[in-house]
Amino acid sequence: MILKFFTSFLVVMIFHIGYSQTLTAADQTTFFAQCMIELNSPQQADELVFNLRENPYVKIVRVDWPTKRVFLITENIDEFTEDTFLSWLGELSLLSSCIQVGLHGVDLVNPFPFTNCNN
Repeated sequence: MILKFFTSFLVVMIFHIGYSQTLTAADQTTFFAQCMIELNSPQQADELVFNLRENPYVKIVRVDWPTKRVFLITENIDEFTEDTFLSWLGELSLLSSCIQVGLHGVDLVNPFPFTNCNN
């Protein structure tokens, strides 16, 4: 009887924990941003990666020196705009173009090389 109760309790707890984690993950909005940026050196690219990784809202960041492409995914942020992204780039925002910001998993990420770029 105790074993049956313990087994039932364990099964209920496993489902509860799994369901709670699913709700937490589903409730969290994740955005992406990408752009082209005229970096002058691989060291400047490394510095940009370091600075973006210091941002508590950046989950993943990639800066590709050969193609001069920046791509990031956010976490723990409710609203994310092009202006927010540019502010994170700091002075390098003046060297950016082909900016795209969207809802990760919903909006289509423009493939590289970017075409029909207006900014």
